[in-house]
Amino acid sequence: MNKIYSLLGIGLLSAATLSSCKEDVFIEGGDELQRGESQTYVAVASIRGYENTDKESSTRANVQDDGSSFMWNADDKVTLWNGTNGYDFTTINYDESEPSGNVEFTGNGNFEEGATVWGIYPKKDAPTSGNVFTFTLGDATQSAQKAELQNTMHMLAKGTVNGTTVTNLKFEHLTALYQFKFTNRRPDAYKVTKVVVSADAAIFPKTLTVSGEEKTYGDKSNSLTLSMTSLEMAKNEVAYGYLSFFPMADMTKDTELTFTATIEKVGDSSSTETIEKKERSVNFIMPNRW
Repeated sequence: MNKIYSLLGIGLLSAATLSSCKEDVFIEGGDELQRGESQTYVAVASIRGYENTDKESSTRANVQDDGSSFMWNADDKVTLWNGTNGYDFTTINYDESEPSGNVEFTGNGNFEEGATVWGIYPKKDAPTSGNVFTFTLGDATQSAQKAELQNTMHMLAKGTVNGTTVTNLKFEHLTALYQFKFTNRRPDAYKVTKVVVSADAAIFPKTLTVSGEEKTYGDKSNSLTLSMTSLEMAKNEVAYGYLSFFPMADMTKDTELTFTATIEKVGDSSSTETIEKKERSVNFIMPNRW
């Protein structure tokens, strides 16, 4: 396991994590696999449990409403790639009332017995050449307190074909996650409309290409933006926001970041103001006066 350094202690997650120089190996490039006959397969998948620690890697699936659990959702879809073709798989027999890190997917595919296949989350168009995977961060949006991370949380897994079952698909994340905590100490109800994370250098890539052990980052920016709608808080109410990013070596535990939240009084669009933090703990507290 590669070493991880905590940049920010954020809410429940302590959630901004950074990779060291030695990367985990998620996939192995190499021999092109032969296709078998088309048939229905079941893929047995899991995710690593979240570990709230400064020294070990943490992985995350879709965040649940409680803000701290990262489990599968019933509408999740993955692509299984056999080296030449990708096939879409969907969850089966999954009850969201009992969230779990384990799930089964089903779909049709052409896989050879004993072959290695890769799971890609969320489902995407197949790679164009060999086992080279490119991921792009979508626009980060959030409605109310529910995190909407399906477009910005990316995972890879490697499994084995055993008959009509794909086993050992243990998904690991390529993205890390910021969690922002908002506390309204004002007498009026307020809403958060936007959070911007910025740095002096361009340390936030929009694309990540994984080829074997190599990771290549592109389209780097010096800021990330989370757009929010309907995140309203009454007096003394607490709310959370979530923003995914690709961690890279350019970002260290000493990198100075600025977090800016835009807020306004509910029902009064002319009351817009911003709250800026340069601390490592991103707890936005709105007292009566600033």
